[in-house]
Amino acid sequence: MKRTLLIGICLVLFCTAVQAETLYISDRKPITLRTGQGSERKIIAMMKPGQPVEPLEAGEGWSKIRTVDGKEGWALTRFLTSKKPSDLILKDLEKKYKELMDLSVSIKEENAKLKTDNQKLATELAGNKKMLDETTKSYETLKAASADFIQLKSNHQKTSAQLSEQTKKAEKLENDLLKKNIIWFLCGSAVLFVGFLMGVTTKTKRKRSSLL
Repeated sequence: MKRTLLIGICLVLFCTAVQAETLYISDRKPITLRTGQGSERKIIAMMKPGQPVEPLEAGEGWSKIRTVDGKEGWALTRFLTSKKPSDLILKDLEKKYKELMDLSVSIKEENAKLKTDNQKLATELAGNKKMLDETTKSYETLKAASADFIQLKSNHQKTSAQLSEQTKKAEKLENDLLKKNIIWFLCGSAVLFVGFLMGVTTKTKRKRSSLL
């Protein structure tokens, strides 16, 4: 589970999908997609600002492109750019921020469960220690004369083995809890980082809008 969570964090923060080159409509108003190179050619569709398209054939005046819904045609090259619009960047950051928040909640819930399990195991461990102490006292008192010496010795060994196993489980659970706390801390840091990027992007967008 911890490996899956670590992979999820890495994918959210650092991975990008491998895809063909993408261009975007850079004009601030819809532009036309035509059947050929020239404003007299038939209009196939209207494309919105910031809309992603796939370049098929580059040209100085006109370029052939394909829209996300599979339409192919020609658009003015000067309205195509490889720079991703700030609106799309902000949406991507918001999506990653939400994914990180969901992941943080999941880790926090699992962390709380580990604490509960740890407390339960600690209670069981204390009970086993008490039982071992009582068995040891009985063993020391009766081992010389008791007819049940062999059975008492067997119970003592069995209880000792159970205590050893419970101790190992408790140590493992404590290590898991420590690792989960570290992962939760890293996830919180990632959330703050993405939130910072969102703030910077939004500020940049507002600044550009004020200049227009």
